[in-house]
Amino acid sequence: MTTLTVHIEDANQDAAVRTLLDALRVRYEELNVMDETEYLNSSPANKARLDQAIEEIKQGKGIEIDIDTLSPK
Repeated sequence: MTTLTVHIEDANQDAAVRTLLDALRVRYEELNVMDETEYLNSSPANKARLDQAIEEIKQGKGIEIDIDTLSPK
């Protein structure tokens, strides 16, 4: 079995994809997946911490790390 992920952008695409899958008798299920940004901002405490971190970066308080020099533990 193969799993495909389709990113539907509007109602017309939704109807067309469903019609095609139904015509081909392909089983499908709808998953309402939360956008990553929406998920990260869904908790007020997490949103506040992310906003604080973004502000710290804007103020130059971040630490630059060269990913090529990192090594596994």
